[in-house]
Parts: sequence; structure tokens; C-alpha cells
Amino acid sequence: MNGLGYTVLGSTNLTNWTVLGPATSPGGNAFEFTATTATNSSLRFYQFRSP
Repeated sequence: MNGLGYTVLGSTNLTNWTVLGPATSPGGNAFEFTATTATNSSLRFYQFRSP
């Protein structure tokens, strides 16, 4: 998993998903991603997709 790129998707209703940007895995089961629009919604769900 180390070094692979991931795509992060976000949703406020678990039906409509929007690509938010890339995430990386520095190793193990950890992911790094900054949700710059997280404060724009009172509820947010995330998905991580691998290539």
C-alpha cells in the first residue's frame, strides 16, 4: 500500500458522491488527506478509492 495514490470522494447523503482530491498512504493502514471543504456541510461522509 505504501506509495500508492488514492482518490477521496465526499457525500452529504451517501447517494451523490463528488471527487474531493487525492490521498496518499504513508504506510500501513494510514491515509493522509486534507478536507478543505469539510466546514461547508454539517454532515460529510468519505470514500477512499484505489486506482
